Amino acid sequence: MRELKIKKAPKAEDENPQPLICESDNAIKRIARKHQSNYRFERLHCSHDHEHRYGKYGAYLKFEDAKKGKNFYAPYWEKIDAAIKNRYPNSEQWQLAPIYANMLRSEHIPFNFFVPMQDDLNAAAKVFDEILGGNQIEKILEIKIEYAPEKQYALNDGTSFDTFVLYKHKNGQLGGIGIEIKYTEGGYQLKRDSKEWRDIILGENKNYIDVTRNSGYYTDSIVDIPLSQTPLAKNDFRQIWRNHILGASMINNTNIEYDLKHINSVTIYPSFNTHFVKIIPQYEEMLSEYGKKTFRGITYEDFFNILASYYDSNDYIYWHLYLNLRYIPTKTDNLIK
Repeated sequence: MRELKIKKAPKAEDENPQPLICESDNAIKRIARKHQSNYRFERLHCSHDHEHRYGKYGAYLKFEDAKKGKNFYAPYWEKIDAAIKNRYPNSEQWQLAPIYANMLRSEHIPFNFFVPMQDDLNAAAKVFDEILGGNQIEKILEIKIEYAPEKQYALNDGTSFDTFVLYKHKNGQLGGIGIEIKYTEGGYQLKRDSKEWRDIILGENKNYIDVTRNSGYYTDSIVDIPLSQTPLAKNDFRQIWRNHILGASMINNTNIEYDLKHINSVTIYPSFNTHFVKIIPQYEEMLSEYGKKTFRGITYEDFFNILASYYDSNDYIYWHLYLNLRYIPTKTDNLIK
């Protein structure tokens, strides 16, 4: 494996004109944008396009740099590029531009997290088993980036997992882990009269109601009232809930490709994202004791530490370093010259 050399470029104001401030950024996005802009210049040695609608704010790569894979972990660039093209075989270059160029949004992150993991599925089994609490996973069978079962057999909507892990349980049955990756994201507004609004508020999607009530994931205070009146329908919780019940819809569902008997929902987010630091415990309060066993929120920092425990060969040292330098805004940026 090629060695990743992480070093700083000399600073020069004329080479790195200050990006514009994005006035719409909240506190979380301001932190991440500054960090990614600094990483672009100091680690990737790339300038920004001060005339581009997104590039002018510093955390969006120029086309020529994006095309070279600068948004991804360099030793795995060819594998990541192949994985993206395999996942989106019919997409035009302009449609894929956000994945290749946008350093701030989370679409590219699963490729940096999980493509390197695919090279050692034995270590991956130990990582995910620890995340789930231990004594569950015998072996990892597959790691798919962005996956959803056929929607007509699940939630009948557009919900998907950022990453789906298929595994063999220690009891011999199949299990799955649906993973949601967050970076700067928070809650999102429900647009009145949209399909999602009609499905949830007007109750037009019966699957939402049936799966939520039959999953056993939620307390009586949730399942005994109309879905539209529960906190699950609110902006802060809606996406977490939908990803959680997407997994529930797959259990014992003979219409989908896997005969799953176990499913867990995992949300991974950085500790500077105070939205999820606050919201994850509040969501867990709505879960039954059984539901709590099927859901896990974990910070990037804790996830990276678990990775380092099992992906411990020299081949992965630079990967651990990369993940921390790339996604965690800390003073340790100045430690590696």
